[in-house]
Amino acid sequence: MTQRTRHHYVPRVTQKYFTDDPNKTLIWRFDKTKKIMEEISIKDNAVVKHLYSYKNDNGINVTEVEDKFFFEIDGTYNKLIGMIEKRTPIEDMRELIINIFSTSYSRVPKQINNM
Repeated sequence: MTQRTRHHYVPRVTQKYFTDDPNKTLIWRFDKTKKIMEEISIKDNAVVKHLYSYKNDNGINVTEVEDKFFFEIDGTYNKLIGMIEKRTPIEDMRELIINIFSTSYSRVPKQINNM
């Protein structure tokens, strides 16, 4: 598996629910520097290089947190949203819901810098 170096602090799967693009690939954001609204690719929004990487003893960036932990949680997000949209009972999904919300809070840059 190729290591990802571009880490999204707002997962792309979440961003897709906030787009009016029929292909679910573009999202609007406000550029604070230019002071304009711009439509950009979800791939390029809310992303930081090596945000969740850490250097191992050999000085190599390791991306296990993004590649394994967040990848697994993000992969089940669509399933949960689909169940909510269909009004399917989600009682047996409590652990997943807790994981999604707790990691959503802890994965933003400001929170990571405070750890």
